[in-house]
Amino acid sequence: CKSVKGSVRYMAHLDNPDKAQYEIKDIVGYNGFDVMAQIRTATDRYVMISEMADYIESNDIIEFADLFNYARLNRFDDWFPLLCDNSAFIMGQFIKSKRHRLSKE
Repeated sequence: CKSVKGSVRYMAHLDNPDKAQYEIKDIVGYNGFDVMAQIRTATDRYVMISEMADYIESNDIIEFADLFNYARLNRFDDWFPLLCDNSAFIMGQFIKSKRHRLSKE
């Protein structure tokens, strides 16, 4: 096994549409192993970051806590892990910039 991510993708045949396609949710991870984290691509992350930015804009979010709580309660399987693991800084900066712009107006 050279790549854990590759192994997970192989188990579900994600990269081979000619083989039977298995549900990722049916793959069981043990000892805290996060199967979903292994199949997310950089593109998936950027799409979700863009979705969060759209949510921030359309709901006039000016505090990170509001985004965090929305993700925790409504987007637990996609946005929330992303915020917890590696995107809190960029989203916090985006919100901070919005808030700063509003204070100038």
